[in-house]
Amino acid sequence: MRLCPGGTARATLAYYNSGSLGWVAGRMGEVAYLGTWGSEPGQDQPSILGGATGWPRFNRIALQPAPYVGPGQVAWFQFNLQAPSLPGTYRLYVRPLIEGTAWLEDIGVFWQVLVLNPDGTMPIPTPPDPIGITFRIAPGVNAKDIALVHQGVQHASAYLESAAGGTRRKPATVEVIVADDSQPYCCLTVGDSFRIVTSNPAWATPPAAAPDTWTADTERTELAAHEFIHLWQYAIGGNACMVGVRRKEWQSRSRIAPSSRTV
Repeated sequence: MRLCPGGTARATLAYYNSGSLGWVAGRMGEVAYLGTWGSEPGQDQPSILGGATGWPRFNRIALQPAPYVGPGQVAWFQFNLQAPSLPGTYRLYVRPLIEGTAWLEDIGVFWQVLVLNPDGTMPIPTPPDPIGITFRIAPGVNAKDIALVHQGVQHASAYLESAAGGTRRKPATVEVIVADDSQPYCCLTVGDSFRIVTSNPAWATPPAAAPDTWTADTERTELAAHEFIHLWQYAIGGNACMVGVRRKEWQSRSRIAPSSRTV
């Protein structure tokens, strides 16, 4: 889909019941839904594409369309999507489930929305999350923050893939949480994982943001991209690449491309 910021559209997705039992609407343990899935926004997590769209619940995208869908029949699920205000690429990963019983087969279905720039031009599509990245989203995290973390990871990975010899491939975990004052850091990389604390002032009210040139959301995306670069450093050189600041490398890069703060 290509939508203007805040625009809405309806999606249709068909699933074939290849099992031996029917799906029965209104009956717990037998009713079929489409649920939110990984990697974006994550299993049972709210999606920034949900908005005011009339989903059954924040993590249930659509209910089976007919009272009964028998074995060998096809269910045509429909659901609405609302574009966020920030231009870019957004994805909604979908997996069917029988509520209260089990998730059904995951065949990698996702819906992609390209939110146009204010002038109506297309943004550069963002590639999917890099191989091996697992997102752990804690309860209470804002859907917009989830999307911004994904964007930062995706943009940094795309840059490494095209300009630095390849992005990382090793398994890694990205944790996004809301915490109290006991968490002193907004963003911290340790080994093959990094954490974003969205309640930390450096994320919630980033001091570097300048409304005329660098929005708060851009700063948040940059923070996530910055931490992904640390994952890449750890993957190619372990802790030896993580200790201390590589001042010459970063200063040289900033002189070449002062606006490219994620590289």
